[in-house]
Amino acid sequence: MNQSIKNHQASFIRAQINDLPIPSIMTTSNTPLIRVEKRRRVISTWPTDTYDFDFYVGKRPLQHHTVFLFVPGNPGCSGWYVNMLKMVLEKMGVGYAVRACSYAGHGIGPDVVKAGYTFDECSRDRDISWTIKGQTVHKLQWIDSITEEWGESEFHKGLGQSAESVPRIIFLSHSIGSHLVQRICVLRPDILLRTITIIHLMPFFRFDPYPKWKKTYLSTVAQSPELAIWFLRTCSRIASMLPTAFVNLYLEEIAGVSVVEDRELARGLLVSPDFARNFLTLGLEEIRDVPEAHDLAAMNLIGRFCAQYIFFCGDKTNPDQWCPKQHMEDLEKAKAEKLIPQNVFMKCDENLLHAFVVYPSMIGCIVEYICDSAQQAHNVCSLGPMLKSKL
Repeated sequence: MNQSIKNHQASFIRAQINDLPIPSIMTTSNTPLIRVEKRRRVISTWPTDTYDFDFYVGKRPLQHHTVFLFVPGNPGCSGWYVNMLKMVLEKMGVGYAVRACSYAGHGIGPDVVKAGYTFDECSRDRDISWTIKGQTVHKLQWIDSITEEWGESEFHKGLGQSAESVPRIIFLSHSIGSHLVQRICVLRPDILLRTITIIHLMPFFRFDPYPKWKKTYLSTVAQSPELAIWFLRTCSRIASMLPTAFVNLYLEEIAGVSVVEDRELARGLLVSPDFARNFLTLGLEEIRDVPEAHDLAAMNLIGRFCAQYIFFCGDKTNPDQWCPKQHMEDLEKAKAEKLIPQNVFMKCDENLLHAFVVYPSMIGCIVEYICDSAQQAHNVCSLGPMLKSKL
């Protein structure tokens, strides 16, 4: 590998650090704060935005026995979810941490989205950013880098703990991120063994949209993607020529993106033709790659080692086309027939939307569901040694 890339892999860009006081604790010099650190790491040759959420007292990080690993949905930017993940960690309390990873080729800036914008003209692998397999490899390398950091950190060395012993993992995913997490756990039993639960939010791991005509339409577009990609890139170029105030007005009034930080992220993505290409190329690959039926074999394998919590939204009058309520009904039937493990738990809120993350009023109940599911998982942690012996 080119030396300049190696050097870049060893470095990161510290973008921002935000401290959030814990309301239930009096503010003193010993008050734990949540610190959010955005880092741009090179993963699988692609500069990638990642987020680390940790409790600190002063400059000292506090021990965490469990970490949430978050994989977002497409458009693949973890920045959308920062407020939600902060709320989760605040509610779970000291002893937990959160790590989040954006997708390869998804973000703001030519260094993030351009395959040709490389160090010393060394090209990047487009398959990493454009395919499900590539994004899975990308997330696996991210997870491996995290476990390496745990093993090498002075904190863990001081405790005499190894990367194999701490911490435990809770996977948290949204939309197509659930498909990636499912693959990760099937491909890497060592990661699955450290996982105490998986929480899927509106998972897109089955391609069978509602209403049915959308399946025919989306499949047709996915089989001939060139025109759709050209059209989206053209729209992006046009958007880049419009006044910022006009784009902001569209995002706030038409698209419903009310939070200023979210609008800034959305605008940066909207006016980037290279991001548009990566986003839609991967999106159409998802339609071709995701199976039309639930992967019951994967759910059974994972269920031997940890519980799976699945959150659905919408109803027949306002359906979630990527994860309709019908999918939950099919899984409930499979569970009743013992075709999937009994530790698969499902819930549906008909008032929420698939894109809940851009609507602040919807985030609270999602946070409640995540934290309740994580707490339930800890109630059965004592079964871990018995479950691990089954592998």
